[in-house]
Amino acid sequence: MIPMEVDLVIDKTDDGYLISLGDSFNFKFLSKREAEDCKRLLEKKIRSALYFINGRYSDIYSVYRSYFFYIDDFKVRHSLENSFKNIEDNLNYCLMWCHNDNRNHWFLKRVEDSFETLMSVYEQIRVIAISRRDVTIRYEIESKCHVLASFIEEFKRMDGDIEIKTKFMVTRNYKLWKIA
Repeated sequence: MIPMEVDLVIDKTDDGYLISLGDSFNFKFLSKREAEDCKRLLEKKIRSALYFINGRYSDIYSVYRSYFFYIDDFKVRHSLENSFKNIEDNLNYCLMWCHNDNRNHWFLKRVEDSFETLMSVYEQIRVIAISRRDVTIRYEIESKCHVLASFIEEFKRMDGDIEIKTKFMVTRNYKLWKIA
């Protein structure tokens, strides 16, 4: 089994240190200490997101398999199978990304895509539960949807804990603005 370790790279620039997570987020710092602190927070956040996605994936897949013989519509079944394959491929990509020296900028897009796909799977399974009049599963899935939505919102605010502690703000599109 490959251990789940996220190891972000800190690049030395002319005017400080830079942690880049692609076109979504760039973090720039004056000191290496601030960069190391940010790196630890980001690695923890990314690792928890991947474990969260994996846990929710296994939960909803088991519910799907319990409904497998009751799904009559081939399009729905095919859509769910493709969604599960997409989540699995994204998780495999992220796992290999963590152990590869070639750092490209598709990593966070894969994580966000996994979140969106999970949300659509939850919705499709909820519709199946409603059609089968399975109230317990329906409300369980709705509560898990709310948890997933709040986790997604927290993950997308990646700069929440970091912005306060640094002299530079997290920005999009490679623009770095100094906080006054």
